[in-house]
Amino acid sequence: MIDLKKVIIYGIGVIAKIVTNFLNLNDIEVEAYTVDDDYFEDSEFLGKPVVPLSIVEKRYPPEQYDGFVAVGYKRMRARKEMFEKMVSKGYFLINCVAKGAILLPNVEIGKNNLIFPGTVIENNVKIGDNNIIWSNATICHDSQIDNHNFIAAGVVIGGFCKIGNMNFIGFNSTIREKRIIPDEVLIGASSFVNKNPESLSVYYGVPAKKVKSLVNGVEIND
Repeated sequence: MIDLKKVIIYGIGVIAKIVTNFLNLNDIEVEAYTVDDDYFEDSEFLGKPVVPLSIVEKRYPPEQYDGFVAVGYKRMRARKEMFEKMVSKGYFLINCVAKGAILLPNVEIGKNNLIFPGTVIENNVKIGDNNIIWSNATICHDSQIDNHNFIAAGVVIGGFCKIGNMNFIGFNSTIREKRIIPDEVLIGASSFVNKNPESLSVYYGVPAKKVKSLVNGVEIND
C-alpha cells in the first residue's frame, strides 16, 4: 500500500474548499493551509492551521508534505506566480483528480492540475501544470494543454488542438479540431472557435471574433 503524504494547500478561498473536499474523497489528508503574508489574518481554516507562506516550509518541511496551489481564475498571471512560489519552496505538487473524472490510461499529466467530476480526457492528450478543468469538459484525442489554464464547465476541445498558457475558456465553448489557442486568450461563454486567435485577446461569439486586446493578461471581473 502506498503511504500518501499529507498535503499543504496554498490558498483559503472557494477553490481551496473544493480541493479539500476532492482530496478527502480520495483519502488524502490536508494537514494545513498557507497564504501570502499580507493576507494572513486567521490562524485556522476548515479546522486546520493556516500559516504565512514565508515560514510554511519550516513548519511543514517539503520532505514530509506534498503541496497543492488552490487559487481561482480572476488573474491568470497570479495563478502562475503562486504556482512558482510553491515550487520554489521545494514542495512536490500533486494533482487533484476528482472521483468521476475519466482520464484514459495514455494521458500524460503534469503537476497541480485540478480536474472535476464528469470531465473526459481522451487518448494521447498531454496536460501540463496548474490547469483547472471544470465539470463535464471534454478534451478530445491528441490534444495538448500547456500550463496555468482555466477550462470552464461544458467546454469541448476538439482533437489535435493545442492550448497554450494562461488562457480562460468560458462555459460551453467549443474549440474546433486542429486549432491553436496561443497564450493569454479569453474565450467568452458559448463561443465557437473555428480560427486560431491572437495572444492577449478576448474572443466571443459564434463564430468567435476578437472583441478587444489585453494588456495585463487575462483578468476576470465580477
